[in-house]
Amino acid sequence: GKILLERGNKASPNELAVCRRILAKMGPILAKVEQGNFKEVRDPRSKFSYDTLYPEFSEIKEISKAIQACVHAQFANGDTKGATHNLILGMEMIDKIGRFTMISGLVGVANHIIFFASIARNLDQLSMNDSIQFEQWVNSHFSKPNQVSQVLLHESRWKAESLRKEFINISDEDMMDYVLFTDDNDQERKEWTDFVKEWVQLPQSEKRRTVEAVCRRMEDSLAQLQKTTVLSERNWIIEEKSNLPGYEGKLWQMVGPIYTNVLDMFARHRTQIRLLRLHCAIRQFRFEHDQLPQSLSKLNKQLYIHDPLTGENFVYESKGELQYELYSKGNAQTGRIDLRYRRPPSEEKADPNIPPTSHSKLARQR
Repeated sequence: GKILLERGNKASPNELAVCRRILAKMGPILAKVEQGNFKEVRDPRSKFSYDTLYPEFSEIKEISKAIQACVHAQFANGDTKGATHNLILGMEMIDKIGRFTMISGLVGVANHIIFFASIARNLDQLSMNDSIQFEQWVNSHFSKPNQVSQVLLHESRWKAESLRKEFINISDEDMMDYVLFTDDNDQERKEWTDFVKEWVQLPQSEKRRTVEAVCRRMEDSLAQLQKTTVLSERNWIIEEKSNLPGYEGKLWQMVGPIYTNVLDMFARHRTQIRLLRLHCAIRQFRFEHDQLPQSLSKLNKQLYIHDPLTGENFVYESKGELQYELYSKGNAQTGRIDLRYRRPPSEEKADPNIPPTSHSKLARQR
């Protein structure tokens, strides 16, 4: 941890020297990761609520950043085989833990982006065998049950139940906490404050009826989302607008699932994984033919070149004998998607490897 902090210090005189120190100490940890990847993963929690904490995920990020440092040193040392092995170790670890709760899924996306950045920076160093190893990992990832569908199923199991328990007897103070997540609009904040004051005065029977109506809507919404996420990303249907009347509509706006941002992140993540596979196919073509393909059709891999998010092929542009651009056009919500995450200009000063949190103002605006 101390060495990682040193690496994060921009005044550090030698980035590579710090990464090599991390690599020298990471052997036992990498061995534990490799052992863990052969085990079944489960979440020991039996109950979930809006207040459930996940302190273990900060540890997971530290491991991912440490693996990224090891990989930087290994590529610098010319050990592309070792770097590829450790990247796949890390990606598999994250893939296994990201299939339970919505939070674990989003943590998985953020940690995978750390590894994708390392791969993107070192693509031109990958050997033929390295490319094959990454391609096999991608195919293995997509052969597993759909991650997005899995986390939505978990959401549907606890969220409505938790809502029933928490909002029947919620206090005025706790209810006001939800108002803090509204936009910085005085009129809107006043409307929400007025609603909270009215809510706490409602008879218990009216609260129960209102909460039950919102719970039914939430269960139906999550079931619809789960069904669509087994389809291509461009066919994912997100329906969050409330057509419920009165208190029911207002409560839905306050606690209803806001999954537009979440599904955009999952769609971007799945697209980045496909881009990784396609980069590997291009690398293999270059080794086999001693030149880059003139077009993606030359790869003879239609499954690889098709972009499910757009319904078209990925964009490939040759930039001479050795350079090329490869990306997805994305959609109106995601924008262009590259293997390495592109942060919007409004968040230029943030860590370029990590996407914004779901509670950031930018994420809420999206």
